[in-house]
Amino acid sequence: MLSDQSDYDKVLMACAKNAKMGPFTATSGLILDYYLNVSTNMMDPGAATSIARMSLDVLQARFKPDDGSKLYVVGMEMAGGVMVGQCAAVAPLTHPTISDWCEFVYCRKDRKTSGTCQQLEAATHITDRKPDSDPVKAVFMDDCMSSGGSMRDAVVLLKTDYNIDVIGSLYLADRSRDRIPLPEGRLGLTHPSCQGMDNTALFDLDPDMHEAILARKAKI
Repeated sequence: MLSDQSDYDKVLMACAKNAKMGPFTATSGLILDYYLNVSTNMMDPGAATSIARMSLDVLQARFKPDDGSKLYVVGMEMAGGVMVGQCAAVAPLTHPTISDWCEFVYCRKDRKTSGTCQQLEAATHITDRKPDSDPVKAVFMDDCMSSGGSMRDAVVLLKTDYNIDVIGSLYLADRSRDRIPLPEGRLGLTHPSCQGMDNTALFDLDPDMHEAILARKAKI
């Protein structure tokens, strides 16, 4: 589904190059043997456009509504917000029709404590949403999935405060191998709010990205 197949290897190698060897503690509390320093890649002109283009390719192929309705793509603070911002900038150049059905939204973890006190940043009809607004569907976007806890929290927040139903997620990388030893109770993916979601990622750490990162770091 990629419009430029060279994007895949370009971003894979960029992520491998910028990975930092651990141990590190993830937001979920997991101990990681290496950290995907993805925010660095998003600031790299050689990789940022490719990340955005691949993300838009997957959104268009996998999540475009069949009924002509609008779809929100919500990026969580901080990396997810950078991703949606870059997608919004690149879309008119690479996917000019996506604005017909897709709107990009930045979501803070907490409301601002000054100014508008907004949590969502987007067009006014989105930032003005309330719990009793008409329901709308969304895809959650972020850099890396580990246990799924951050996604679970976002799904609950968006539904409770803004009546936004998250139907799926798109990550740059899914650290699926990190979930293998975890009990079900520690997996955000198993929460009732996340059931039935279509979750996908541009890369999966088992086996492609994981092996590329270890091989790349071994040469440095």
